[in-house]
Amino acid sequence: AQFEYLNARAKEFLAAGQTHAASDLLLQVSASGLADHQAQRLLVEVATSIGKKDVARAKCALLAEALRLDGQAELAVEVERLAQAV
Repeated sequence: AQFEYLNARAKEFLAAGQTHAASDLLLQVSASGLADHQAQRLLVEVATSIGKKDVARAKCALLAEALRLDGQAELAVEVERLAQAV
């Protein structure tokens, strides 16, 4: 439940244009071990919104690989599509 709240809060920051706040929150969530793949996808959005397309693409590549390792090949393909759109 705590992760869902933090994830929703990060989305609110992004929607309000507060990318640094969203990034800080998501990085803290990741560092705490609470993060799942959704938090990683939000970090891709943060990187894209601040013009760091190379970082967003690299993040997508890592996330796609992690999803494949978790047996989530369909989501990995979706993330790879996201990388192409960045």
